[in-house]
Amino acid sequence: MITLLPFRPPSTDRWPATRVLLLVDYSNLLYQSYFSGSKSWVDRPWLPILRFMDSLRLCIQRSKVDGASMEVIFAGESRKKLERTKIDASYKAQRHPIDHDVFRHFRKIMALLIEDMNTKILSRDGAEADDVIASITGYICHECTCLNRDLCSTCYHKDKHTTDVVIFTNDRDLNQLLRYDRCYIYRSPGFFYTRENFIDEYGFHPNKYNLYKAMVGDKSDNISGVTGIGPVTATQYIKDGNIPTDDPEFVKSLKLIELDYNLDVPIEGATLEFDKLLSKSRNDILTAYGDHPYAVDEIHLGFLMLREAYNDANRGRSIL
Repeated sequence: MITLLPFRPPSTDRWPATRVLLLVDYSNLLYQSYFSGSKSWVDRPWLPILRFMDSLRLCIQRSKVDGASMEVIFAGESRKKLERTKIDASYKAQRHPIDHDVFRHFRKIMALLIEDMNTKILSRDGAEADDVIASITGYICHECTCLNRDLCSTCYHKDKHTTDVVIFTNDRDLNQLLRYDRCYIYRSPGFFYTRENFIDEYGFHPNKYNLYKAMVGDKSDNISGVTGIGPVTATQYIKDGNIPTDDPEFVKSLKLIELDYNLDVPIEGATLEFDKLLSKSRNDILTAYGDHPYAVDEIHLGFLMLREAYNDANRGRSIL
């Protein structure tokens, strides 16, 4: 059984962080916030907005490193056909858009609230949010290839990398990125998942996770994997170095599983500036929830609390 911590694990890196880059898997957080508030829709249909902002606020508070600045990037999905569907037309074909007024209002207003933070959702045509996050992480972070920890502790490459990357997602596909130093995954409802947690859970290094997933498949993405190979067999194959690289099912699944690290995505200018007047979103909030006397005030308060958490994180100290 692995132990997940509700606070940042102590850093073992040689140099302290000078920056924390928070990469938010936007759609993942959007759906989490929507479904977690479904029981309260009747009385408070704006509750998913509050859950989204509160989850982000808590992540910012817990990801803060004393003395380091914080930047945030919201990674989104392509609105055009995914490149992976060229490999397999059934990729994610079982997923259907949510057709509900509560979700439509929530999604529209959240996009406007993101603009009220002086930023936008970053996406690339044909790519998934995972690929956007992978490309940024691969550029920012260092993947140590030293043969032993003694050499690693003096590795001059690591001295050049002083940005900690925190990925806010519950999508296990992004476990692959724990191969990088100074990379952490933050999961709802508020826990950090590290490389050490991964190794405790799976028994091998995260740089082999794509091979594991290609063998076992992924039902949520409609990836079949290799017939007859389950988690136990796949784990043993990895430990033995017995990867079925010639199996057509494996080759196809691996192409779908592997992340794209080569997208041209900006990594600067991710500093948020909160418009406390909600200039972009206020009219849509009033249109969607104007009949509810507390909706605008609750959303505004949640926005201001998020702004305070972010500003406090950039004052060089932690709230918690």
